[in-house]
Amino acid sequence: MEKSNTFQLILLFIFGAAAVVGILIFSGVIPGFKKESVGTAGTVVVWGTASDANLNRGFAELSKKNEDKFSLVYVRKDPVTFETELTEALASGTGPDVIIAPHEVIFRQRDRIYPFSAKYYPKRNFYDTFVDGARLFEVGEAYYALPIGVDPLVLYYNKDIYNTNGLSSPPKTWVEFVNYQPRLTILDDNNNLKQSAAALGNFLNIDHAKDIFSLLLLQAGNPIVALNNGVIKQTLADNLGYAVMPTQAALEFFVQFADPAKSTYSWNRSWPSSRDSFLAGKLANYFGPASEYAYLKSKNPHLNFDVAEVPQQSLDRRQTFGRFYGLAIMRSSPRLAAVFPAVYTLSASGEAENIAAALSLQPAKRMILAAGSADPYTQIFYEAALVARAWLDFNSASSRRIFSEMIDNYSSGRLRADQAIKEAAGLLNR
Repeated sequence: MEKSNTFQLILLFIFGAAAVVGILIFSGVIPGFKKESVGTAGTVVVWGTASDANLNRGFAELSKKNEDKFSLVYVRKDPVTFETELTEALASGTGPDVIIAPHEVIFRQRDRIYPFSAKYYPKRNFYDTFVDGARLFEVGEAYYALPIGVDPLVLYYNKDIYNTNGLSSPPKTWVEFVNYQPRLTILDDNNNLKQSAAALGNFLNIDHAKDIFSLLLLQAGNPIVALNNGVIKQTLADNLGYAVMPTQAALEFFVQFADPAKSTYSWNRSWPSSRDSFLAGKLANYFGPASEYAYLKSKNPHLNFDVAEVPQQSLDRRQTFGRFYGLAIMRSSPRLAAVFPAVYTLSASGEAENIAAALSLQPAKRMILAAGSADPYTQIFYEAALVARAWLDFNSASSRRIFSEMIDNYSSGRLRADQAIKEAAGLLNR
């Protein structure tokens, strides 16, 4: 009788354990526990825009190490047609299981994305592992993506122009930046620009104009879009406790550089694009992403330029704008048991840094950034990545148009600053 009871207890324990494991697998806590056959249910297709040669090798090595859980296949797509192809593929049932994309794309595709639950990827782990700006992917108790890399906005400056005008270093604050303008801008007798200190003031011929204006808004203390208790709210026209509305301060600062009546006048619509002007040696300061460094070097190897962090409103709270790339899982994937462990492995392994490098990004892991780099340019990019921020931009094309119209309405005199901001806030609300 005693043996029978013992045997029953053992059976109950086994069935109980099996039930718990079954629940965990079903709920996604241990999605890769069940062994899948590689190349069938375990094959995970990843779409991205990075060069595929190195990534294919890295994916093959990870697949070999984790052959009992998943097999990775990387497919490179053209950045210009990426979203169109993704939408069409998902509609036809042939889409990828995972995408590697910037935060704007991930937010636009949010209804098609399977979020990671913070219950199974604790927030403490997320905060300790990734840069603060990567919290952008956190929405409530979930994440739209696991961070891969950061592309921070930096200041490229022409050293020959600086040296010629007796300036030994780039400006650390916007006050210094403004004070530099008279020494770096050259006007002829008819007030025509011959050399420009900075390309600011409009959206027409300024590369990354929206990123620059977003930077000014964020530094001024306006998050642009806030998430409070699950409710998304734009804050463009909010005072946020400041004496001057942050958006108005940013707007007035930005447009002054395109006003011929101001002492800071240094830009107009007749010039070539800001990047082309910088490459031609006519522009002293160019705001661009860290990922453009190699392009600038290749386009004009003779240009004597250096890189620095963007000027700050306050050195006590350094901040720049950044674009955050992440790994996101598509809801349509029929292979979630293989996809979840694949994405966790990609995010945690050195392959995450390989993906970032292939996209000319900086790593998203704070430990790597804090350790620094012996390369003088990479060190600046690392420092910028640590303080990079972005905002919940759910329709980047529309928000760019709204910002551009707001600036034009104010700079042309059609609307006062407060009126232009109120109109833009109404459009952003929609």
